[in-house]
Amino acid sequence: MKKLFFVFLFGVLLLSFFGCSRGSSSRDENTIVLTLSQEPQTLNPVSSLDVYSSTVISFIYDSLFEVNKNLDIVPKIVDSFEVSENSTLFRFKLKTNVYWHDGVNLTADDIVYTYSMITNPISKAFNKVAQYKNVLYVKKIDKYTFEVRYKEPYAPALESWSMTPIPKHIFEKEDFQNSTYNRYPIGCGPYKVSKIVEGQYIILEKVTNYWDKANEPKISKIIFKVIKDPTVEFNALRVGETDLAGIRPVDWIKRINEKWFKDKFNAYKYYILNISQIALNLKDNILSDKRVRKALAYSLNKKQILESVYYGLAESISGPFPPNSWAFNPNVKDYEFDLAKASKILDDADWKDVDGDGIREKGDKKLKLELIIPQGSDVGVKIGEIFKEDLKKIGVDLEIRVLDWSLVTKKIDDKSFQMVMFGWSLSIDPDPYDIWHSSQITNGINYVSYYNPVVDKLCEEGRKVFDKERRKKIYYEVHKIITDDVPYLFLFSRASLVGASKRIKGIDPSSAGIYYNFKDWQLELPK
Repeated sequence: MKKLFFVFLFGVLLLSFFGCSRGSSSRDENTIVLTLSQEPQTLNPVSSLDVYSSTVISFIYDSLFEVNKNLDIVPKIVDSFEVSENSTLFRFKLKTNVYWHDGVNLTADDIVYTYSMITNPISKAFNKVAQYKNVLYVKKIDKYTFEVRYKEPYAPALESWSMTPIPKHIFEKEDFQNSTYNRYPIGCGPYKVSKIVEGQYIILEKVTNYWDKANEPKISKIIFKVIKDPTVEFNALRVGETDLAGIRPVDWIKRINEKWFKDKFNAYKYYILNISQIALNLKDNILSDKRVRKALAYSLNKKQILESVYYGLAESISGPFPPNSWAFNPNVKDYEFDLAKASKILDDADWKDVDGDGIREKGDKKLKLELIIPQGSDVGVKIGEIFKEDLKKIGVDLEIRVLDWSLVTKKIDDKSFQMVMFGWSLSIDPDPYDIWHSSQITNGINYVSYYNPVVDKLCEEGRKVFDKERRKKIYYEVHKIITDDVPYLFLFSRASLVGASKRIKGIDPSSAGIYYNFKDWQLELPK
């Protein structure tokens, strides 16, 4: 299933950046501690929106399909499937030996129920529901077989059915949003929750009755520790309290060649499908003016940011697709830093400093903007400060507000922001419908209220076309139009930088991330 998540953009970036720590020597030797820069909001795979939740969920639940090292979608719970000639009918056969942690057999009833909850507004599955927009029905054929009928061909169909199922026999009796099973799930994956201390840690233990014996993980216990400060996380790695940690660009450049690091740790650098941006609320009275948005784009010194904040460990992006996506249009020219051009655009839009106080105004309204940055995002704050200083030079007053991640997501959900910095961890299929189609403004993840009828039509067309080259042309045009409309100030696609203890064997990161082969990881135990 396609997954679009909020990612905590800076400091510890994306799912592949979650560190893990050894903890004290008193704990079990076959235990690894993974750090999260924010606390998961839920452990219910239907309702999860953020990458912290999805990371923990991936250890507790298995999905119908999974992604391998090469980004191929391969069956997991699904045993086999058939597709009709016109690609509108899919029939899936489940493996018969999959069991929930409570010993109940997983069946087609669970899949049909999961689909019904994803498409039920009560679940608030904003990042998933658009993938099933063209589904006519999902029905059970027999105990282990279910069928999906689409209104028309849907190119990303297989990825959308990589969904993570939930147990019907548990949730059908519960208040879906407030169930205790959202914190202590009954999953079908290799681990179960044994303890949660809110705001501090989550402990997972390997289940004894895991159905997939051939792919049973070797590590007995995982402790997810919440560490919001990336400096604290890196220092914990240095003193031997952690086995693996996300590394900030400054530490990557200055620290990984030091003897203490090289003696005990391996360094990994890789790119996953991710983009970062400053989202602009197009319903805002100031930002609804495309001229103002273009002026902001010309005021963003990405070259300086890339050099002084990222130390070259990122790639500048001009639009909604990262450079490692086949939908990325290399012919689209990015906005080059040009304060003179930005100033002229604002003049032409009648934003002028009439009273001489250094801030432009139009009538009785000052050109003041607010940028929200998630707490713990030290790199994000540095970007914000550079942006603030350059905007000040052209008469724009930018206020930076650093908020807890839970408050950031609430403001985004409520659309009660002007500008907010965050990132997307994107799915393999580049289908942009979820984020950019106007139908996703009210109950979807088009959080900036972007509407362009041409983009709507292109997004719809791209879903119907199976030929990759034809789809590429469609998405190239989407890229071009969105860049011109400036609903986001597109920033970078950042390298994933990880340091890991040499006692961890089996780490093999790729574009699929770092945890895709966790079952192969093992800890070198003391002799």
